[in-house]
Amino acid sequence: AKKNCKLMLRLLQRELKKDRELLKESWERITGSTSYEVFKGSDFVIEAVVESEKVKAEVYRRVREVVGENAVLATNTSSLPISSL
Repeated sequence: AKKNCKLMLRLLQRELKKDRELLKESWERITGSTSYEVFKGSDFVIEAVVESEKVKAEVYRRVREVVGENAVLATNTSSLPISSL
């Protein structure tokens, strides 16, 4: 997860060329975990698990149990229809 986050932050860095402090703060707020409890109270969660509809659906189910009702859940899927999750 951290590897993919580093890529996203490099892309973000291009946009924030002069605001290194904001980039640093953004990086510090990103957390990867295999424990669902760490997502308690999160506003935004990106799922990055294997390309399996069954696995992704289970991850979403478990994440929904601990995040708030207004949390945004995102996926990095490249082959599965979002509506199936």
